[in-house]
Amino acid sequence: MTNLGAKNVRVTQATRDGGLDVEADGFVAEVKHYADAVPAAPVHRIFGVAQSRGARALFFTLTGYRPEAVAFAENAGVALFTYDPTTGAVAGHSSTARAALQDGL
Repeated sequence: MTNLGAKNVRVTQATRDGGLDVEADGFVAEVKHYADAVPAAPVHRIFGVAQSRGARALFFTLTGYRPEAVAFAENAGVALFTYDPTTGAVAGHSSTARAALQDGL
């Protein structure tokens, strides 16, 4: 998130995190390490958390997203990313994420 331009990025505590893993000025993010593609429900949840905080929602995972998660993210403006922890490579899986990779957050 810092590399994308977010300010004051901080990892939340593992417990009582309010449904998010990372927060920054104007952004909240969830990071999931599922064995399969991320379904829509976790994307819905981070969007709801973002709305309640007046922030933009970001989602990071290793495995990709199910089509229904991408469809929801496109309609809601959630930035979906995959990342490779070995290389540090990040890819966008929604138009909001691709724009952030090109222009910053």
